Amino acid sequence: MRHLKLLLVGVSFIMSSAVFANTAHKLTNTNSITSEIENLIQESCLQVDAHYTVTVFFSVSDDQKIQSLSVASSNEEINQFLQKKLENKELPGEFWRTGKIYEISVVLS
Repeated sequence: MRHLKLLLVGVSFIMSSAVFANTAHKLTNTNSITSEIENLIQESCLQVDAHYTVTVFFSVSDDQKIQSLSVASSNEEINQFLQKKLENKELPGEFWRTGKIYEISVVLS
């Protein structure tokens, strides 16, 4: 019986460690980037239709800044505006991986 309890304690320890280890690698603060993009568009005074979608593709440099930026939407004026505003913008958090391509979609209502 003692060995069974020890085995159960060991298994529960391993399972809890695996769960906590998995959550530590999630991206942080993507919501702040999404809200920042929304604010930039709203403050730009550019005309935006209801339920307008903008998708931003970017990679991260060694110094945690946006590089290789591409903006996709149906309005070329907004695309150029966001490219200028987001280029070389420093990203919050330390979990952004250099060289990985990120895609963030923003739906404005």
